[in-house]
Amino acid sequence: MPARKLATHLGVRIVSPLSIKGLTQNAIEAITDPDSGFSAVTILAQPTPFIIYNHKHTPARQESDLMHELAHLIEDHSPVSFTMMGKLPCRSFNPSHESEAEWLGGCLQICRDGLVWAIREGLSDSEIAEHFGASLEMVQFRRRMTGVDRQIQRNRR
Repeated sequence: MPARKLATHLGVRIVSPLSIKGLTQNAIEAITDPDSGFSAVTILAQPTPFIIYNHKHTPARQESDLMHELAHLIEDHSPVSFTMMGKLPCRSFNPSHESEAEWLGGCLQICRDGLVWAIREGLSDSEIAEHFGASLEMVQFRRRMTGVDRQIQRNRR
């Protein structure tokens, strides 16, 4: 299921910095600059949480970032906190939560059964990436981590 569809199902809004009222063009450029390191962040607003994503990333990267953030919500992780280091806000996070969200986000983007189906259908990694809206790196990661290639080879014997 694509990330935006899953977000709708979960009652989560997806917004880019462009749609945030009061955010200046300079702030938007600073946030979305490739050197900023910003991909996405979840805001636990009531009644509807929302995810702000970097609209300048590729669609495949956006899909991965959104799935990662949705994984945090599904796992009910506590939100990141910000502390000030001088005049700069610094984000703190739970490494365990990040690992869980990375794993679940990948599973949500390319589920194991879907990956098995795609390989059995003879799709190339590029075709699998296109089918699931993923990057080639995500497809290769999921193939390595799930062990589906070994499973399929054993079943063919």
